[in-house]
Amino acid sequence: MAIPPEPLQSVLFDAKAVVVGEVVAVDATGPQPTQREVKKGMTDVGNLAPWQRVTLRVDAVLSPGKDGIDVKKGVTVAVLKPEAAYVVDKGTVGPFLLGAPGGDGLPPILGRYGPDSWRLELVEKACTKAR
Repeated sequence: MAIPPEPLQSVLFDAKAVVVGEVVAVDATGPQPTQREVKKGMTDVGNLAPWQRVTLRVDAVLSPGKDGIDVKKGVTVAVLKPEAAYVVDKGTVGPFLLGAPGGDGLPPILGRYGPDSWRLELVEKACTKAR
């Protein structure tokens, strides 16, 4: 059984920008993380997918960028999809909560399942309340 996403409000607290966007390119993919052994009686062990460096086109800004993240509608931004239980492909769309840029200068995508962690309507409502 999948682990539910984190509470939206706690992740929004850490977000430096919230955008609606589309992945227009997967620029790099890291090595496959070590996979856990599936033992008898187990159906899943929660293996992670590798990190990905992706180019995201910003279609709407729900919460303006701060702390070094400059996002505007229509621009593209390089972001990091960390090792997580999901992958993104060219054409992946949804709400992207972006964290503080790391040592590589890329803001990470927040949320256990990235843009599929929360419905767009919930993210829009939460960003409106936070203003």
